[in-house]
Amino acid sequence: MKKLWLLSLFSLVFLIPFVYADTGDVVDISELPQRLANALNIPLFAGQILASMLLMSFFLFPTIFISLWAKAKDITIPCLFVGIGTLCLCVAIGWFPVWILLLLSLLTAIMLAGKMRGWVSGS
Repeated sequence: MKKLWLLSLFSLVFLIPFVYADTGDVVDISELPQRLANALNIPLFAGQILASMLLMSFFLFPTIFISLWAKAKDITIPCLFVGIGTLCLCVAIGWFPVWILLLLSLLTAIMLAGKMRGWVSGS
């Protein structure tokens, strides 16, 4: 299972240079979703999501592996900090729509509401 994750991560990493290989101009990182969408013949929205998930996987997979290696009791909190922080970076770059980030944050808060209630009450 771990080998499959690493293989998929490295295969996606090698996709980025091919997006810029067809032109010889300056690399502008804010245009990566558009060029990715053009190279794969997918809509721009899908290119934005794909580019954001690539960047998120660069930061989130090592966090998951380190948390599992350290035998952390709960890996939810580090993964939430890293994942939402990376998505905020993608919104700032212009790769990720802000409404999806707000929707994901709302869904995360709803899913963790019971756990937070337990933390506050001490049970």
